[in-house]
Amino acid sequence: MATDPVVVWVLCCLAVWVVVKCELLSDYECPANCSCELDPPFTVCTGYGATSIPVGLPRSTISLTLTGYNLSELDLWELSSLTLLETLDVQSNKIRHIKGTLEVFPLFRELKLENNKLTNLSPKLFGNTVKRLGLVSLKGNPLNCDCGGILLDGDICDCTNYICECNIKWLQKQVKSYPDIWKGAYCHHGSSKDTAISKVDIEDFWCRTKHCWYLTIIYLGLILVPILFCRCWYKKKTINRPDLVADNQLNTLARKLGKEWEHLAIHLGITTAEVDRCKSDRPGNTLGQISDMLKLWKEKKCNDATVGNLIQGLKSFDEGSLDKDKYEFLRECDNRSCSSYTPLIGNIQ
Repeated sequence: MATDPVVVWVLCCLAVWVVVKCELLSDYECPANCSCELDPPFTVCTGYGATSIPVGLPRSTISLTLTGYNLSELDLWELSSLTLLETLDVQSNKIRHIKGTLEVFPLFRELKLENNKLTNLSPKLFGNTVKRLGLVSLKGNPLNCDCGGILLDGDICDCTNYICECNIKWLQKQVKSYPDIWKGAYCHHGSSKDTAISKVDIEDFWCRTKHCWYLTIIYLGLILVPILFCRCWYKKKTINRPDLVADNQLNTLARKLGKEWEHLAIHLGITTAEVDRCKSDRPGNTLGQISDMLKLWKEKKCNDATVGNLIQGLKSFDEGSLDKDKYEFLRECDNRSCSSYTPLIGNIQ
């Protein structure tokens, strides 16, 4: 018996329809606490305080409603598989921050953010999607319309090619330019509380000058770091020089000198004014005056304040009239590590 071609064609079409229908039904496995419609493909989920977005949402969804969640942060990348999504309703989910961009949804048109805890919105959230938006509802969010402080939240600025703009200033421009699309944006901080964002005078000093501050800090760092490095290197090099005179050696020498110290000071390169200052700083304390003079010599000589140079200066004073016993201990130190030398008498107060 011959098979009617029409019957064969109908059976083939029916088989294809069954396969397609099964595929669609498999795609519409609906997560718990969600209602998933097939035609039109709308999905509505109630969180009952849940802290995460449900997994396994139908990929053909064009309208998604999430309500009653405790999300804190809404991560749009978790919804990126919904490539046909046109409407996202996330009212009343305690959202403080939105991560990602709406550009992952090529057909996106409506965003409902009412009754959350958003204080600002970044232009990066919308990207090129902003050109085809039909509705952005923001009522009930505590928007912060202040852009004026360096200590404010670091996310208040959006920067492109070293040009920065305050996010809330950008939002104000959208509301003023497209009032039929951007709805319910009110400021909820400071003197602008409960005022429509379109009527607020927003000062944008910090974001406009942000890179100037950063560049200034960077330049100062580039200048200060080498200076600090050189200073530390110099200090370390100085500390590691055993031939430099130590303060305790100068104190010991001060105890061995007498009335000749003023003439000796001039011979060592100390000025008369500096000698007078040493005397006035310690009136009646000859030992302290001599000690201050020797330490001043060390400061002035800096890297040349070596034991050898000090001995040479003492030896040549007044044609060698200074008793060698007064500085002979320094010569012994010069022949070994000066830093290891410890006098028998303590420091001069």
